[in-house]
Amino acid sequence: MERHPRRCGRPTLTYLKHLVDRLHWLKTLNVGPRLGTIARVKVEHFAAEAKSLDTARMLEMQPQKRYTLAAAFIRAQVAHTSTTWAKPSSSA
Repeated sequence: MERHPRRCGRPTLTYLKHLVDRLHWLKTLNVGPRLGTIARVKVEHFAAEAKSLDTARMLEMQPQKRYTLAAAFIRAQVAHTSTTWAKPSSSA
């Protein structure tokens, strides 16, 4: 899914629709239960690690680690999108 630029000022209807679509898409991946037994701080660390890697580096990893990092990253994106949806702009 393409990145949407950060909004300044009042959010537009198009931007809000983009956030809803993104949140629905991310939730269909349903990675939350798979990470339920891992400490939250560890999942956050995995998400940050995944964000720092490019495709080639991810493909060099063992599949189990690659999938764990990807799942953590997706979970972080769900949380970020949910937070953005709750507060679409910093100025009110």
